[in-house]
Amino acid sequence: MSVDQVQQQFAGGDDNIQAAVLVPATITLALSLVLCGIRIRARRSSPLVWTDGMIAAALILAISDLVIIATGCHYGLGRHTVFVDSARIVKARHFGFLAQPLCVWSICLTKCSIAWTALKTRQDREWQWVFCWMIFVQTTCTVATNVILAVQCQPISALWNDDVAAQCWPPERTQLANYVTLGFGAITSLLLSLTPLTFVKSVNRPLHELIGLGILVGIGLFVTMSSVANMVYLHGYRTTQDPLRDMIAPTAWWQIEQNLCLIASIAIHLQTPYETLLARFGLICQVRTGPAACQRLNRLEDGSQMLKSLKTTIPWGSVHDSAAHLPSIVKTTEVVHSTELLRDDGLQIGTPARRPSWQ
Repeated sequence: MSVDQVQQQFAGGDDNIQAAVLVPATITLALSLVLCGIRIRARRSSPLVWTDGMIAAALILAISDLVIIATGCHYGLGRHTVFVDSARIVKARHFGFLAQPLCVWSICLTKCSIAWTALKTRQDREWQWVFCWMIFVQTTCTVATNVILAVQCQPISALWNDDVAAQCWPPERTQLANYVTLGFGAITSLLLSLTPLTFVKSVNRPLHELIGLGILVGIGLFVTMSSVANMVYLHGYRTTQDPLRDMIAPTAWWQIEQNLCLIASIAIHLQTPYETLLARFGLICQVRTGPAACQRLNRLEDGSQMLKSLKTTIPWGSVHDSAAHLPSIVKTTEVVHSTELLRDDGLQIGTPARRPSWQ
């Protein structure tokens, strides 16, 4: 193809749209790193759990994925294929292929961490079955996606060097398999995004918690939209005549979905830093206590219960009047305390203090 024909085919010339994938991917990944740092600081004295390992592995995969995509952009990903020499085309498509399994496993780990957290929170059997089903379906779809990537062409290098002697599945079969796996992934994203609403119906939550849950639901719905957007671009898989250019849109949506899943999986564990930030601005009341204060409150609560039993069980005679003597006892032991439970880190959002219930 001559230069004039190329210029007529692509009116924009040899432009590059790699920023469409690098900018949102970098911003969302940087936000997830900041939230991860806040989570580590808040949990520095608490033991690690399964979800911490899942999030750490997903974060490492996301960083590696972005590095691979940036390398592919260096070799021409985002440019029109006709403007790139054949050696760089092969390298760019190869790096684009390597990024796919890392991305799907990162998404799988983050979704499984969210489902695992919800599984430990909900005690009713029906919801436990739902979250177990989500973990199973997401893991199965991820494994199936990797198997499809590995077996659709023999040798597998034909996916990036267009080996005419290779034996590959018809593009329609590969597209159908990807539609199924992405469809189940969109379903799990939608169910996980609506999970916080089940807690609002059963518990009377304060306004700041409702706002936080609303943000989590919004992120989950955007992740679902990203999954659906990836399905839209499947029609051009292995059939497009401009692969370097057409890979940008699905890659960008993959990165957004991956990093937003990371943000959501980390944010559900940031209730204490979130409430601390609101307390600094005076939006909520916060009581800071330590283990010693916790023990004192427990002893005072025990004393309150003891005095309550004395008030109801001691037989008062004609000389000892309960109305006359009990208030003097109360005044010497009267305390004002919070009724909320204390967390492991000694930080608790207090309700308006009240007097003991036995008065």
